[in-house]
Amino acid sequence: MSGFTLLEVLIALSLTVMLMSALYGALHFSARSWYKAVAVKAHASERYLVSDWLRRQIAQAKPLPLPLSSEIQFSGEGNAVSFVAPLASQWSRGWYRLLIEWQPDEGRSLGRLILVYSMLDSENGGQHQETLLNDVESVRFQYVDENGVRFSQWSGRDSLPNAIEVDIVMADELRSWPSLWITPYDRLVATVGRGPS
Repeated sequence: MSGFTLLEVLIALSLTVMLMSALYGALHFSARSWYKAVAVKAHASERYLVSDWLRRQIAQAKPLPLPLSSEIQFSGEGNAVSFVAPLASQWSRGWYRLLIEWQPDEGRSLGRLILVYSMLDSENGGQHQETLLNDVESVRFQYVDENGVRFSQWSGRDSLPNAIEVDIVMADELRSWPSLWITPYDRLVATVGRGPS
């Protein structure tokens, strides 16, 4: 009689089980890698969109004077900045009062980066709020004057800072951010217009 012995069948079955286990492990590893790559790409895209928006919006800050004062409508704190600029994401024309600030979430150590905006000439509120980023550990704004000195606050002045450094720390390491350096366009024009010293 020809056929397989019980030992041969057990060996073949064992090899098949080991091969299937190795194949499952490889597929599981590749699927996990794929999902991680998609998550990294999504975070990178989010980082690019928000940082690009912050750069464009803060760079458009205008040194409009406060009524009956030599101070401008620009106020910078350690975790917030308020200024006047055209709002890039709105179809209507005009000047907007913008506030970009880190706001802690209740009951959590994390917070979110928010934008509060309203038309400059609106008398009765009309404020809108948008969340720019969630799960933000901290945000730090620093303001640099024409001599390169950094300040943690910038208010009550008659000019915009030469540069603004924005440091955003996210909750997870996949979403780490480099420092953003932003120079308001009006400061660039003032610097270029002076010519060489």
